Amino acid sequence: MYLNSQKIWVLTSELVILIMFSTFVYAQGLESALGKAGGFNKKEESEPSKNNNQSQQLFSGQIGSYDEFVFYEKQCRAQVEISCIKAAQIMMSLTPPQRIFDMSTSARTQRALSLFEIAINKQHLEAMEYAYDIYYIINPIERALNPNADTVRANELLDQMLSKNYSGGLARQAQDFILNPEYLLSLEKKSIACKNLKLLSGNSGLTAKTKEIIDDLNASLVCKLLR
Repeated sequence: MYLNSQKIWVLTSELVILIMFSTFVYAQGLESALGKAGGFNKKEESEPSKNNNQSQQLFSGQIGSYDEFVFYEKQCRAQVEISCIKAAQIMMSLTPPQRIFDMSTSARTQRALSLFEIAINKQHLEAMEYAYDIYYIINPIERALNPNADTVRANELLDQMLSKNYSGGLARQAQDFILNPEYLLSLEKKSIACKNLKLLSGNSGLTAKTKEIIDDLNASLVCKLLR
């Protein structure tokens, strides 16, 4: 659902940008737009550490089982923040253990968020991006219908990630500039976002979701036109 809704917004933005681009972008000068654009920090050469706690014990039983979830959730409650991510990912898996599958979607999401928040309290950056993706929904209709949407909390997490020049935060800020209807006519923000997405694509250590965001937007017509 997440991927499909995002792609719809990409296609909508591409259509609008294509019309605008053919009308006046060249007249304004793309280089000028890039030079004046603001609100997006460049990625630092070194990626901030995502894991502050290295005491995680690895589960030795059946991978993907409910026992594995309980194992990592217990470590999470003991403030092993990397285990919080593992437990939350099992909770949100497309093919979870039966006891988790039988839970409502809302209950599963709230349980996962509570685990992410434990790690976030320890300033775990990777946990911030996962929680952000649950809290922040660009599509206003979907956002209004989703009980887990929390734009205020999402923006708090984004600010924390940006303050560390963390790639996961930078990619999501760019995604917002390109896909959010609020910035539909903001060519300058879209231009600088696309330029920096290209730079981010060369970073190592990206999470799978961040890499997916960067690759999808780099391949979009919006960035091909405005970069």
